[in-house]
Amino acid sequence: MNVSVLGAGSIGSKLGGLLARDVPDVEVLLVARGEHGRVIAQRGTIVLEGPWGTRELPIKTSADPAAVADSRFVFLSVKSQDTESAASLR
Repeated sequence: MNVSVLGAGSIGSKLGGLLARDVPDVEVLLVARGEHGRVIAQRGTIVLEGPWGTRELPIKTSADPAAVADSRFVFLSVKSQDTESAASLR
């Protein structure tokens, strides 16, 4: 099952990473922009840090919001003022 996180900044990346770590039948796509998105794309991984320790996970990423088109579920993780415009992407 394909799941995307649109607005994968700090919170969205953590959410997507936890899904990728804990739900093995889910393929996660992070839609991230700017320097954060560029670094994730370059590495092909994200680093999860928490009470479980530190873990680096492979993950797919895109800067294009249209990349969520094949997703069964899309989690929206944007700042409040960006919610309307992010939700109206086609």
